[in-house]
Order: sequence, then structure tokens, then C-alpha cells
Amino acid sequence: MNDPLSALLQRAFDTRFSLPVTGFLVDPFVVQTVCVGRVYRHVKADPLTRRFVDGNLFHTSYVVGFAEHGEFVVITTLNSVYVCVAMEEQRQELIASLSELQKPAWH
Repeated sequence: MNDPLSALLQRAFDTRFSLPVTGFLVDPFVVQTVCVGRVYRHVKADPLTRRFVDGNLFHTSYVVGFAEHGEFVVITTLNSVYVCVAMEEQRQELIASLSELQKPAWH
């Protein structure tokens, strides 16, 4: 990871969020209805199986909402909360992509 991004990730780790954070996604982007990125500090990380360990490529489940929190974007799925860590230009692209997601229609 480059130095400015590492510093941004550290600031995210040090930030207090109103909801419990499931994990931090670095260099996130939207693919259809999910968010993809490198995961860090996932609450279910398992070093024995290497599932969700720091730096692994990761995709969320269906994104149901998002909010800006200072220099970060916080996305929510049905059961999880992820803090997205990206440099400004990529953060703006992420917000634009998330804004275009259709709201889920639960039947």
C-alpha cells in the first residue's frame, strides 16, 4: 500500500464510528450491488483458514445503504458495516456508484 493510503487507513482505525464496524475496505469499488476491496480488521478474520485476513480481496453482501463520515464512506449491508478507505478521487467515484444503486425491494 502506498504511504498516503496507509496513513488514511490508520486514521480510519483511529476514528470512532456510531455503529460497530465489521471491517475496513481499502481501494473499494462497486460491482453490481456489492462493494469490493482489500479487507482489514474484519471481525471474523481467521488466520488458520486465512478467511478475511488483512489484505485479502473481499466483497460485501448486497449494499443497502451508505453515508459519508468525514473523509470516509460507511456502507451497510443487511448485517454488516464497512468503512471504505480511499483517496479523494476514488472516494468520489465510490459515492457516485453507490448513489446509483437501486434500493432493494423486499417482498
